[in-house]
Amino acid sequence: MVVVLVVVVVVVVVVVVVVVLVVVVKVVVVVVVVVVVVVVVAVVVVNQFFFKYGRYKRTGTQKSQKRTQKRITAEILDLMEKRRQAKHCPDRYKELNKSIKQKCTESKKEWLNQKCDTIDQKHITKNTKEMFQEINEIAGKRKSGPASSCIKYKDGKMLIEKNEVLNRWAEYIEDLFQDDRQDKPHIEKPIEAPPILKDEVRKAMKMMNHDRAAGPDGITIEALIALGEWGISQITDLLNIIYDNGKIPEEMCNKMMMMMIMKKKKKKKKKKKKRKRKKKKIEREKEEEGEGKG
Repeated sequence: MVVVLVVVVVVVVVVVVVVVLVVVVKVVVVVVVVVVVVVVVAVVVVNQFFFKYGRYKRTGTQKSQKRTQKRITAEILDLMEKRRQAKHCPDRYKELNKSIKQKCTESKKEWLNQKCDTIDQKHITKNTKEMFQEINEIAGKRKSGPASSCIKYKDGKMLIEKNEVLNRWAEYIEDLFQDDRQDKPHIEKPIEAPPILKDEVRKAMKMMNHDRAAGPDGITIEALIALGEWGISQITDLLNIIYDNGKIPEEMCNKMMMMMIMKKKKKKKKKKKKRKRKKKKIEREKEEEGEGKG
């Protein structure tokens, strides 16, 4: 609204100046050109303003539109046009509306199946970036919310204190990765083995997934690859030193744990309401079929 007011004020000022010039100086040609230019600029600015801000308020986000447009086929568009023309015929309109809903459901299922196949292919080829792009296109962007700061203990007690929550997580991970093997293999020392080769390091770096977040050290795989042969040589020497000494630096043992918050299940009341609605709909359809046969 502010932009529109500014444009209107500018146009009024220019018109006043033009009138003064015409009366006093009588520079008619220049004045006409100036007026035309100002009017054109004002129209373009106002048009762009309403196109940019007004359209999205009416029709929603651009991403949701694109997602819907991909699922609408030419057959559905043709049925929608026929439905529009059949507004004055209730029976025909109802029949077409039912057909459109059915076709939309089929089209959506087909689109989802294609997306799932694409996601499977991306997962097999370990192309995680494009895989998650496809997932986001299906699911939409997740709304950000406050992170959960509480957790349940084994007995169902809710833990709120930060230290208690961290201790519970540590206990859970220890139980998860605990070695329950009864017969553990006995390894005799020292072990004689060939040193780690540069080709092994190079192969391992190629197998690592790209576009992944860095760990606690802040170093990504792309940064290591960018070091070239010099970097591979340095990494190989470092790994051989660790291998010979049998001691891994504490910095390499640090892990970053992320807590995944699962989506809450729908309440039972909502499910009951849906079931009741579905039952009523089926009963209504049966009654209509019975009346039609009668």
